[in-house]
Amino acid sequence: MNFFRLWAFLCVALMVGAALFACGSGSSSEDDDDDEGGEALGTLSGTISYEGDKTANIVVVGLIEQWPMAGPPQQFTEVEIPESGFPFEYSIEINYIGEYYLAAFMDIDEMDGVSMNAELDPMHLPTTGDTFDLIAGENHYDFTLQDPEDLDW
Repeated sequence: MNFFRLWAFLCVALMVGAALFACGSGSSSEDDDDDEGGEALGTLSGTISYEGDKTANIVVVGLIEQWPMAGPPQQFTEVEIPESGFPFEYSIEINYIGEYYLAAFMDIDEMDGVSMNAELDPMHLPTTGDTFDLIAGENHYDFTLQDPEDLDW
């Protein structure tokens, strides 16, 4: 791995590992006065795919305000992986509407809490400028998880 790829990997690993899904609740905002948060405004659903060999019990889906991340996600939800495995359909409630980056990871080491390990966990990360406009009502987004060694850092 060349220096640039190593540097990029470490930056993403530090940002994601420290902020992505590391907070203790399913939402980073407890402000009940916010018109766009606190109660379900709609759903996000689609297919989660993964073709690798790793196994786990959950995939974590997150709504992120800024990429690269500068803090915890606005909201995250754990999705149970069915016994039938991948691909599978998911549906989660969303408490926020607007432009968000969407990310997901398979939590291989469940003993570390809901925390992404950028060296271990298969993930689907957004790219700069790759936002999704979440609306009140139904939203559709498909995730394809990739092993860290297969990502183009």
